[in-house]
Amino acid sequence: MLASTRRFSQFISMQTKNHILTGVSFEPQALDYLNDLSKRMGMSRSWVLNTIVYEYAKLIENKKLMPERSVAAVIRK
Repeated sequence: MLASTRRFSQFISMQTKNHILTGVSFEPQALDYLNDLSKRMGMSRSWVLNTIVYEYAKLIENKKLMPERSVAAVIRK
């Protein structure tokens, strides 16, 4: 890996004992909803996102479903 690429990767993603810190970009409506949900639940955005991912994974695995092919299809539902 090139030195500049390695430095960029380290900037984007840092690992702690139990977490990998990373940056993501959101569409404005998605971020607004995430912030609102976080406030209503009294939990961090990280906790909300991790919970959504875990619950979605359980749903997909338990029902043997295929994930949606496009993010836009999920957002429009």
